[in-house]
Amino acid sequence: MLLRRRLPRLILLGAALISVAALAAALLGASPLALAAPPPASAASTGELDGNVLDGTTGGTPIAGQSVSLTLTNGPTTRTVTTTTTDAHGRFQFSGLTTDPGAIYIATAQVQGVVYSTDPVTFAGTPRLEITLLAYESTSVATRIGFSLVTYQLAQTSADVLAGTIHVTELVNVVNGDQRTFVGTPGPAANGQPMSLLRFGLPGGASNLAPHDGFTQGQLLQVDRGFATTTPVLPGQMRFTFSYDVPYQGTQFALAYHAVYPTSQVLVVFPATLTATAPGFTSLGTVKLGGQPVAVWQATTIFPGNSVSLALAHLPAPGQRNQLNATLLDLLAGLLALVAFGAVGYALRSRRDVPAAVAGAASPSTAPAAGSAASVDATQAPVALLKALAQLDRAHDAGEVEDAAYRIQRAALKAHLKAHLLAQPSAPEAAAGSPPGGRR
Repeated sequence: MLLRRRLPRLILLGAALISVAALAAALLGASPLALAAPPPASAASTGELDGNVLDGTTGGTPIAGQSVSLTLTNGPTTRTVTTTTTDAHGRFQFSGLTTDPGAIYIATAQVQGVVYSTDPVTFAGTPRLEITLLAYESTSVATRIGFSLVTYQLAQTSADVLAGTIHVTELVNVVNGDQRTFVGTPGPAANGQPMSLLRFGLPGGASNLAPHDGFTQGQLLQVDRGFATTTPVLPGQMRFTFSYDVPYQGTQFALAYHAVYPTSQVLVVFPATLTATAPGFTSLGTVKLGGQPVAVWQATTIFPGNSVSLALAHLPAPGQRNQLNATLLDLLAGLLALVAFGAVGYALRSRRDVPAAVAGAASPSTAPAAGSAASVDATQAPVALLKALAQLDRAHDAGEVEDAAYRIQRAALKAHLKAHLLAQPSAPEAAAGSPPGGRR
């Protein structure tokens, strides 16, 4: 099996939709929270960021003597501006931060080899902010790991049809029910058991595996029937996204999910032009995405060692011209974020269309590599996302967005912003006494 770190065509197009939608939303109108033009470089350095580092495993015990770094994204650059150490009460402080409204900060700390971070913050008309950085003890025992949601997105381009493959983007919500961070080890576990790693299954013949969201720390390893990662899994829920190609023959394709961990829900999302047969699944009907129908099928409560499968028909025969709606396939990338935060279920209950612009803006998909055909201007992404958040807040305050949809979309936008900032390469630390500043 090939392990290739390449961004697939669908993710490239989906990432382009993200930035276009966010920028378009920003241009539709300003709000009190919307970002103005960057102020002069001579903005006063009066900002102060106070915080504490707490041990979530012990219920919030302060961690003394802990090194904490402050990372700044301001326009096209991301850099670590300063580092400090917590006092006996787990407190830390960063001062002398400029009040530039375009500056976005994240505080990070490495505890037992795992990097923990705060949500992004900026200064919003106030010279002082308070934040909490939550860290956890580590464990190599995976007895409380489970999957709350596994989503398969199936799509094809003309090149895929010619090659006789289906492109699969898989989104997995991993739940760690422990109050400790699970850190896998690549060596064999005790008593001859399989190595203690977070494992993901792959269909037979899968190739071109490309990891995306979630795989920020650790390494990938090939294992039986799939792959594994040493990426730490924090308590609560984390999202992992990856993609691959699977071969098929004729006009049919069978997708099987083999549960490695207890799994609450499996969703398969595909163009409604295809038909499905799946004894272990239930059809949830269709959701309109950008005016186009998308079929959603669901299986629930799959125990480890058990499997469910779904057979699709009416695919274009390998080597033929792809007749599927290309625009719809592109928009499916944006749907994944909404699926991850429960918006598919919300759309099915309300029977309302999911706007394509909202789906794109909310998608936390990995941005394309610089220089690619659909590459996004990384210098504009944080500002665009903050503006999209401001527009969403304004629409909710005006009663244009219901509470459930508002919470889903805002969580997705914040997750995308944080992922983008943490993924940026950090420049060397700035000289002492010259750190800039932020807004909440």
